[in-house]
This record gives sequence, C-alpha cells and structure tokens, in this order.
Amino acid sequence: MKKSIYTKRIFYTYWLLTLFASIFTSGLHAASPAEQTLRYAVDFIGQSAGEIEVIIKREGDEYLVTSISHPSLIAQMFLESYTLESRFSFDGEKLQLKSGKEILSETGEVQREFNVDHDNNVLSFSAGEPLNFPEGTRIEADSFPLLLMCSDLDSLAGQTYLSVSPKRARQYVYQEPEQESVSVPAGEFSTIKIVGVRTDSPDRKVNVWLNTGDRQIPVKITTSKDDRETTMTLME
Repeated sequence: MKKSIYTKRIFYTYWLLTLFASIFTSGLHAASPAEQTLRYAVDFIGQSAGEIEVIIKREGDEYLVTSISHPSLIAQMFLESYTLESRFSFDGEKLQLKSGKEILSETGEVQREFNVDHDNNVLSFSAGEPLNFPEGTRIEADSFPLLLMCSDLDSLAGQTYLSVSPKRARQYVYQEPEQESVSVPAGEFSTIKIVGVRTDSPDRKVNVWLNTGDRQIPVKITTSKDDRETTMTLME
C-alpha cells in the first residue's frame, strides 16, 4: 500500500517531537543528565500509534540521544520506523546541540541530517539551504527535551528558540510554566507544564509535562495543530 504523504508527515512530525534539546548557557538544574532508557506510548487523535524508545547515553565529552519509533500495526500502513539521533557536546558545565540525523531503522540509511556551527552561527541541512542565526540564539532539537530536563524552568517564559529537525528549523516561544498533576501509564506525577508556541503559526504548540522530582523527566508530551493532537505518555 502506498503510504499517504500527508499522514506520514503528521506522524513524522511527532516522531521528531519531542521538542527540545539544545543550547543552554546557564541555569542548569544538574551538571549533566543521567544515562537512561525511557519508553513512551504514542497516541494520535485517540488511536494508538505505537511506542517510542528514548536512549540517553554519554560518550566521552558528548551525549547521544537516540529516539526509536515502533509503529503499531495500523501505523505501519502509513509510515516506516525511524531512528532519530541528536548529538551534544558537554564541557562539564554546558550542553550544546551539535548535529542530528533521521535514519530509516530497517536499513540504517540516513535520510536527512543537520549540523550546528556555533562558531559561525550557521545551521546546515543535507536537504536544504543553510540558515544563519544571531549569536546567542537558543537552538533546540526536535528529538527529545534533554536540556529542558536540566534547565531552570522558572526562567523560560517569554524566551524564543529555534526548534531544529533534520528537515528544517522553526521558531517557538515559551509560555509561563504551570504546575499540574498528570496520570500516565508509569503512574501519577506532580509536574511542571512547559508550552512552546510557534511564532508564525500560534495554533501549533508543543506541551511538555516534566516530573518535579529529582529528575525532570518528561512524563507526557503533546503536539497540536487545530483539532489534531498527538500524545506521548511515559510507560516506564
């Protein structure tokens, strides 16, 4: 069956989700994120779309975040399984996004990739034009909120950032964080809800609920456009 480009794009956007992982020059909650593996159930407009496995691993002075999609049987009719990689440098105090890849899981073929040149303030894409950004711009990856897990959440409101996927970069702005209790398959959590709104299309939002315990783990993530919403909930 020929896969719907529109449906694939919707799922692709969410597989790339998770909003955030990037440049934080101050306000880190911890010196470095913990190595761990997290699993999320994915729901698209009320229907199960499968699972996403997120692996956070330290490699010397770098961190690698790998997000592996496991589509449900129904979702497999519309998209293939992708592995998304985001790589960060770490100097003991600061994490910086370096690069990202979209990989076809079945074959290991790299479909698209990007690189961040912090010295020259340039984002380069394998399948698109380079993008210059002003010095000091906050740049986050669409793969997983690694840096959000380590940040001072009270300082986020009003900040703009570039959210980068292997395909493109979009600008978002953080809203005022809110406290909220949420229930997910992994349990019930007291959380801080962080909302990112796309500056050129306010109906497009990314919402992240972070556990308020010792580890600011995302226990729930949603992306929305108009009346369509995709949800990731922590399983374990």
